[in-house]
Amino acid sequence: MGVKASKLIQVTVPNKHQLELLSYFQKQQVGEIIEKVERTPLSKKHHAIQEDILENLDIVNKALDVYKEYHLEKKSMLSAVLDDRFSITEDVFEHYDKEKDNIIIKAKEIVEKAELKDDLLIRQEVLQDIIAKSEPLKDIEINIFKSYSYISFLPFLIDESRAHYIAEQLEHAVSPMVLESVKKLGTDYVYILALPKNQVKIAIDIIQNQATLIQFPAEVSGSFYDIYHNSKQELNSNNKLLTKLRRELKKSPVKFKDLAILVDVLNSHLNLISYLHSFNPESEENSSIQLWVDEEQFDSVRQSVSKITDSGKVVELPANFESSPVILKNLPIIRHFETVTKIMGYPQAGKIDPTLSIAIFFTFMFGLALSEAGYALILIILTGLGLINPRLKSGIRDIFAVVFIASISTLIIGALFGSWFGITPDVVDPATASPHMKFLINIGLIPLLQKMQILNPMDSVIALMGFTIVLGIVHLLFGLVLNIVQAYNSKSFLDASLDSILWAGALIFGIFLILINMELLGDGLKLLIDPLLYVYIAYIFVMIYLLGREMKSIFAKFGKGAYDVFFGVVGYLSDILSYTRLVALGLATGIIAGVVGTLANLAGSGFVEKGGAWVIIGYIIMTIIFVAGNVFNIALNVLGTYINVGRLHFVEFFSKFFQSGGRPLQVVTRSQEYSVIE
Repeated sequence: MGVKASKLIQVTVPNKHQLELLSYFQKQQVGEIIEKVERTPLSKKHHAIQEDILENLDIVNKALDVYKEYHLEKKSMLSAVLDDRFSITEDVFEHYDKEKDNIIIKAKEIVEKAELKDDLLIRQEVLQDIIAKSEPLKDIEINIFKSYSYISFLPFLIDESRAHYIAEQLEHAVSPMVLESVKKLGTDYVYILALPKNQVKIAIDIIQNQATLIQFPAEVSGSFYDIYHNSKQELNSNNKLLTKLRRELKKSPVKFKDLAILVDVLNSHLNLISYLHSFNPESEENSSIQLWVDEEQFDSVRQSVSKITDSGKVVELPANFESSPVILKNLPIIRHFETVTKIMGYPQAGKIDPTLSIAIFFTFMFGLALSEAGYALILIILTGLGLINPRLKSGIRDIFAVVFIASISTLIIGALFGSWFGITPDVVDPATASPHMKFLINIGLIPLLQKMQILNPMDSVIALMGFTIVLGIVHLLFGLVLNIVQAYNSKSFLDASLDSILWAGALIFGIFLILINMELLGDGLKLLIDPLLYVYIAYIFVMIYLLGREMKSIFAKFGKGAYDVFFGVVGYLSDILSYTRLVALGLATGIIAGVVGTLANLAGSGFVEKGGAWVIIGYIIMTIIFVAGNVFNIALNVLGTYINVGRLHFVEFFSKFFQSGGRPLQVVTRSQEYSVIE
């Protein structure tokens, strides 16, 4: 149940073996490399390799984007819970590493065609603009777009009511010039102004203030007629080429899987190059790197380094225990409950890992709070089907596993409580039962469920509340004990554990007195109640003094201690009573399920009693109401149970011992954006 701290090691190797060492770390997921604040610069060779990888990665990523554009895949409803990454082996990874040049050549082909297509689309927009502007003027065959040495031509469009004003302004501002009206378009006139090149800017300023300058790209030449027909011809030619490119891009010379896995291969190599910055030069030929590793891997690392190079050296370095990355070590079935622990963060190194206790208490409390055997069967089936799917995401798999295990507890408790989709076996009366209930009685199912049932929660509410209070006391006491155990390894054991010892003693002693007073431990101990009560009062006084031990004066000690005792008692009472919510949640689940069954029966029983075809209609109505109501009830109460049971752990239980703030060991791995190596 302890949290292991990572071990800090330093590995020294010749410079020529740096990448080989890093590749071993990455492949075997050995440890977490410590990145330096002042990064060691890359050699020219490694810098060139990095640039080459980045260039290839850019090509492959662009090819991937193009592939996605032409091969849209519909997301399924299960895409949120299923891992769509490719599952590969180490051999497959090595295969793609060897074949990367061939794949990159095909990726370049895709990118080049996509870039040509994009250029053509931009060109099409330009051509469409040219065509739109030149179409009304295509019958004008004046060659004004020829490159002349001394003169320029400016075509513009102006309303006939303002034409003479702009003509006068141009005559005063520009000289020499020739201004001719060449065509009328509605109420506008098309004018062409011929003028010296050195006066073009003056003329443009005048025209743009009052008219619309007809502008074309610089590459156009010839008359309006030539511009229009040449642009039209180029547009049609480009459309044919675009159709061909789109068809070729849709076929694609390489598969998505090949591109995706290659992205991970290239990113993995790129990460290796980036880790070279973390090496410390030890001499001209050797350098060292530091990393956190699992203590169990230390000997394995030493042996592997010796295989890479005979001159390699692995040494352990002194490290701050509290700042070391932490490793949680639990059995596979318990490991799934780490997802609950991590909600409150990782425990600190050397502290208690509460995962095992969560697996026990969470499972039991979940079953007690839901306590519906019918719902448990559905949850077991659904989560079980999810767990056998190898593509289930790891985080979702943990949640499914927690619910699956907790549902087994729910099934047992629900069967003992006699709750099956709101049907309580011990209250089923064969004389008044509906036809479908009589069928269940005749096949022996209801009698079997009656034998399994030991109590009816509706008749035992007080007893169940008392049980949950006892459960709460046990849970809190266990938290205090864990804090005492946790403090055992600390430098100041007594100071770290004294508060927990005092409160645990007060709770146990107080409960012992209550049991004696209620004669639950026999009549003989009743005679000791008075002296034991005086001892308990004395214990409380000592407890008050010790809780205020940090204060200087004796009055301050008792004042601080009394304050802590008063609010501590209130807090513990509140915490203990919080566990009664488990009964309320269980009753609510059963009651709502019962109401759903009653509503379904009321809605359909009338049709069933009519007989004939009405029986089918009646049972269809019953089924719809029964299924819809129970689906809603399952969703509502499973979520409510998960949240409330989690709250009892996070607020009541964890507050007694849990110390978060740990940082998980983040081992070096291959890039896993699109693929997972199994």
